Amino acid sequence: MGHEITPVRIEALVYRAPIANPLRTSFGTMRDRPCVIVRVTDRDGSIGWGEAWCNWPTVAAEYRARLVGEVVAPAMLEETFESPQAAFEATSRRMEKLTLQTGDVGPLAQAVSGIDLAFWDLAARKAGKRLCDLIGDANRTDVPAYASGLNPDRPEMMARRRHDEGHRAFKLKIGFGRERDLRNLAALRDELGDGVAIAVDANMAFELDEAIAMSEAMAPFDLLWFEEPLRADASNTEWKELAARSPVRLAAGENLRGHDLHAAIDSGTLGVIQPDVSKWGGISGNLPVIRAANRAGMVF
Repeated sequence: MGHEITPVRIEALVYRAPIANPLRTSFGTMRDRPCVIVRVTDRDGSIGWGEAWCNWPTVAAEYRARLVGEVVAPAMLEETFESPQAAFEATSRRMEKLTLQTGDVGPLAQAVSGIDLAFWDLAARKAGKRLCDLIGDANRTDVPAYASGLNPDRPEMMARRRHDEGHRAFKLKIGFGRERDLRNLAALRDELGDGVAIAVDANMAFELDEAIAMSEAMAPFDLLWFEEPLRADASNTEWKELAARSPVRLAAGENLRGHDLHAAIDSGTLGVIQPDVSKWGGISGNLPVIRAANRAGMVF
């Protein structure tokens, strides 16, 4: 890449934004929006910014911030790395034994991911390029967005507000009972009409038979995707059966890592692959995943 990075300071900043209406999922309630922002300062004074996933459990943000500052950063400071990928690979190797010893697979991976994102931002700034140009795979100039976090309580009201702000795609949380989920979908369609895209996210709420039945019941709503209908660690046999019988394309990936993401792509069960760069791998770890998804013709 030609832009070496020598970090002299790595910091993690914790923020929590209050939520007027707590966000509900099939497995818990989020009463504020936590955020761990990572700031990396290079020897030449340049600064890069990243973010480490910290949504769950409620104490996750403070813990991950301490992992960044007290565990991962000391293994990287004052060392010169030839690229963000080189830093990611070296740091991941250094965390392997600690991960085995502690069992903290997710928190440590998220700390490393936040730093990797900051390294990429820093590299792009030093190069004077947009990040997509630095990566080299840019084939579009914009990225579609959707309004997420639609709760099971009157979701059409929030959706209307977001629609008025310009959003034309939405994602509804489901997994709160078949009748309620379908009633909420109907309310969204009635409120927004057929000209908007709607996806649903079950957050791993269903067993196989329930997921099949739910996918069939939701078919008339012309959904964009059915996200995480099963547990992330459900067997490939279950995913294949659901994919064969679901009239709605399946989406997953935010709770998969490394080989499991590639296996999900190779399985052919998903229409949409959803790696979370702040949760595992950063950009460095997920570039091979996205390139594999591109080769497979998948949406991501």
